[in-house]
Amino acid sequence: MTFIYFGTPQFSAAILSKLVNAGFVPAAVVTQPDQPTGRKQVLTPSPVKVLAEKLGVPVLTPQKLIELKNQLPSASCQLLVIVAYGKIFRKWLLDWPSLGCLNMHASLLPKLRGASPIQEAILKGMGETGATIMLMDEGVDTGPILAQESLKIEPDETILTLSQKLADLGAQLIIKTLNSLQTITNKQQLNLLTKPQDDEQATYTKIIKKEDGLINWQTHSGQQIERMTRAYQSWPGVYTTLAELAKNFGLILKHGVNGSIKVDLIKTSLKNSQTNQPSLFVEILQLAGKNPITWQQFANGYLDKDPRV
Repeated sequence: MTFIYFGTPQFSAAILSKLVNAGFVPAAVVTQPDQPTGRKQVLTPSPVKVLAEKLGVPVLTPQKLIELKNQLPSASCQLLVIVAYGKIFRKWLLDWPSLGCLNMHASLLPKLRGASPIQEAILKGMGETGATIMLMDEGVDTGPILAQESLKIEPDETILTLSQKLADLGAQLIIKTLNSLQTITNKQQLNLLTKPQDDEQATYTKIIKKEDGLINWQTHSGQQIERMTRAYQSWPGVYTTLAELAKNFGLILKHGVNGSIKVDLIKTSLKNSQTNQPSLFVEILQLAGKNPITWQQFANGYLDKDPRV
C-alpha cells in the first residue's frame, strides 16, 4: 500500500519510526519547513525531517500546502497518513490520494478536538484518553472514525510520559488499520468501514501559548497548578513573577485551595493565607536565564536578601 506521511514534532517522528520498523515505509514525507530555535535562532529541521533523511525517504517542506501540487509524486498514491502535521488540508489535497487521508488524533474523538488534546486531558484531570484514526474531511478533527482505542491516564502522568504512551498506541492503531485496508480498492469501500462522529459530544482544545503557563495565584487552585506543571512540562513551562523577575517553577501538589499566597521558609512551601494549610510544595525552580535550583537554595540565596520577594 503506497502512502505519503505528513507530520512535524517528535510525537509524529516516534510514530513514523514504528511504522517503518513494521514494514510500512512511506513514498515521501511532508513536514514543516526548518524553524529558527534557541537564543541564536538557528534554523532547525523538524524531528520528522531528521528521521526521514536518516531513513533515506524523500522529504518535502512546503511553506504553503498549495506548493505540493507541483511537488507530489506523479505516481498514484493510495493514502495520506497524517500525524500532527500542523496545517489544515484543503479539498484538493484531501481528494488527491485514490483512497483518502487518514489522520491519527491523540484523543477519543469527538472528545478533545483541536491542537492540544494530550495537554488538555492532563489539565482536565481525565482518567482516560486514547487514539483515533479518522478519515479526514474539511473540518478540524470532524471526519468519520475508522478505529479507536482507549488508554488509562495515571495520576502522575506528564506530557512526556503520556505522549510516549499515545505515540505507541497510535502507531499500533495505524499499523492495524493499514493492514486491514490491504484489500480496499476505492473510496466507497473505505467509507463503508467508518462511523460518523457525534458532534453533540464534541469538546475542543486550543493552541497553547507562552502565557498559558503563567500562574494566577488568585484564581488557580493548587490542583490546577499541579496539573499545569505536568501538562506544560516540555513547553511553555509553568512560571510566575516575584520581585519583578520571571521564574519558572516545578511544583508538587499538596492541597488545592484558592487564595493569596505567603511563603513559609521553614517548611519550604507556599501557603494559602485563608486557611494556613499547605497548598503547594516547590521542588525545583529556575530564575530566568539561570540554571534550575532547589527551593532551599532559592530561599537561602534570595528570600532572606530581598524583602520584595
